[in-house]
Amino acid sequence: MLKRLHFTLLCIGITLNTLAQTPSYPLAVSDFEKTDINGNTHRLYEYLEAGKIVLIDHSGAWCSPCWAWHETHLLNDFYNQYGPSGTDEVMVFLSMNNSLDQINGIGSGTYGDWTEGTDYPIIVDDNDVIFEDFGCTFMPAFSVVCGDKKKHADVLNDSQTLLNSQTVQTLYQLVMQACETASQEELEAATLEVYPNPATDIVHVSLGQNTLTGNLEVLDVSGKVVFSKTVADQIDVEIPVQELEQGMYYVHFSETKSDGEATSVLTTKLFVR
Repeated sequence: MLKRLHFTLLCIGITLNTLAQTPSYPLAVSDFEKTDINGNTHRLYEYLEAGKIVLIDHSGAWCSPCWAWHETHLLNDFYNQYGPSGTDEVMVFLSMNNSLDQINGIGSGTYGDWTEGTDYPIIVDDNDVIFEDFGCTFMPAFSVVCGDKKKHADVLNDSQTLLNSQTVQTLYQLVMQACETASQEELEAATLEVYPNPATDIVHVSLGQNTLTGNLEVLDVSGKVVFSKTVADQIDVEIPVQELEQGMYYVHFSETKSDGEATSVLTTKLFVR
């Protein structure tokens, strides 16, 4: 998997009839540390650096579509199946800029008790800091932060498919496909850097600030593999070229996904002298 210095954010706005298009990306996503209404502290980057996908439901206690979405309990079922008590792939938060009374369904300005049927943490987003930082402009909004990235990517999804197929499996597939698409787009946008080039001794290969996980090969002009190495989570890979004959070669990198399947391929020229 590619690892960037910026996490990928997919912000999907949900209404009863449509998912609205998100703002233009990329946008910077800051780390946050919040204490939930039960007194437990959570830091965004800590979950992301552990390789988890973080889902944030941005809702308001006064928001009718938010309440309708919340009452499906789809996100709670998703959390229980894929969160810490399940496969432990994701972390889910409900982020609200409301008073504790409103969150608990007390008084005016609320549709009910938001804690009922909510096993995942509820955090109070004072002054909508998280909401605005994540580029959301309406409620409800649903943010997916892919675990090994820190940069926003704009991924549009079929809203009607989600709303017509409100199942845990549908939500899981949507999240996984969105993160995989973002990862694929980052790889396609990345440049395989080889330096020095031309080289006589050692060549360094990198993807800028991305890490390399996959298979790295050097091929001669006939297509013969003259060097091959499997790498994992490396920023810089050294390739010895002192034994190679002078001439042009191709450096070939194929990324390996978490399921072991090879995906995108990047190739660049290398000159040995």
